[in-house]
Amino acid sequence: MLRVTRRLKVNKVGQARVSKQQIHLLDIYFEWFLNEVELLVRQGLVKKYRTKSDNVKALKGKLEFATHLNKNLIHKERFYTTHQVYDYDHQIHQILALALNIISQFSAGTYLYSKCKRVQQEFPEVAPIAVNAATFNKLVINRKTKPYGTALEIARLIILNFAPNITSGKENMLALLFDMNSLWEEYVLAKLKSINMEGLTVKGQESNPFWNRIRIRPDIVLRKGDSTYVIDTKWKNLGINKPSTDDLRQMYVYNEYWDSNKALLLYPSLETQKPDFIAFEGDANHKCAVGCLNILNGNSLNQKIGEEILEWFGLYNIRQ
Repeated sequence: MLRVTRRLKVNKVGQARVSKQQIHLLDIYFEWFLNEVELLVRQGLVKKYRTKSDNVKALKGKLEFATHLNKNLIHKERFYTTHQVYDYDHQIHQILALALNIISQFSAGTYLYSKCKRVQQEFPEVAPIAVNAATFNKLVINRKTKPYGTALEIARLIILNFAPNITSGKENMLALLFDMNSLWEEYVLAKLKSINMEGLTVKGQESNPFWNRIRIRPDIVLRKGDSTYVIDTKWKNLGINKPSTDDLRQMYVYNEYWDSNKALLLYPSLETQKPDFIAFEGDANHKCAVGCLNILNGNSLNQKIGEEILEWFGLYNIRQ
């Protein structure tokens, strides 16, 4: 799904290594992170001001008199001061360094280990830091640190799943980087657009005015000839449950505003359940159905998802 929707940046992964050994999704993100950090180093890392208390040979900043007397009674050429320094040792780099350490531990014995060590050597030495979800939530990204965005997103995934000091529970690895509702919608849209059918148009997030400058937009709109079909995708296991009343009301509104013949609530499943299109009460022209589509074919993704959906609408014969 990530590959089809172009959310998985496979160009970030060394293709030569892919043919030499099996690579898991985790390896891909490890290498993606290393590539992002390498790029940041080449482009030039950002420095920041910070406050530091230390012995210096020239008086600068605020002299910490009590500590100065305690430490420098013999070394009168030194001054213990609190002063500002402008360097690479700040929170963003401390987070990236922690992620590098985790990759180093988990990649031992793999092709990534030597690359990780090389990146660590190029990366500046920074103070260790304890990181949790709140650390990422409080991060402030400005114009200068905007290029760090991708690296920090992947660092979040790595640290919150694998750091030994994280005790508040793991975050879902894919969900950290991807909204599965959005991914499922984009995947279905891509599979429908890949079908070459004369007269069929497929559009995603088409909007219509609703009320007071508010617009509504179904996930996918299909058109063939004079017929219109609306699809709203939901990434959740419906099971034996019925869709919510709010979802059905939403489909009714879509039917009205797009004058669609049929509206479909589409859920992923491990077993296909063909939809039964039923007319809304008092409105025989507009029908709605719930469809559960098996996203797998054995151990692989079902490549016929688009064709199956069109067959449900009576637009395609999958056995032809």
